[in-house]
Amino acid sequence: MGPSRKPSLRATPTLNLADVYGAIAYYLRHRNEVDQYIHTRRQEAEKLRQEIEAKQPSRVELRDKLLARKDLTHASPGE
Repeated sequence: MGPSRKPSLRATPTLNLADVYGAIAYYLRHRNEVDQYIHTRRQEAEKLRQEIEAKQPSRVELRDKLLARKDLTHASPGE
């Protein structure tokens, strides 16, 4: 016997088979709109990620700051 064609609902007991088929049917009827929506959301997410990263110190700067702080904390009091 091969694998069942029915989606596995064991991992998500809150879904029922009719809802899964409804979601698939909606996607198949509106594939272009759904794909465009996903594409747009990914672009927006990438733009937001870049904005957030631009406001953060570079990783090299952060690493240098952390290493300098570590050196100060581990330095002997007599130095």
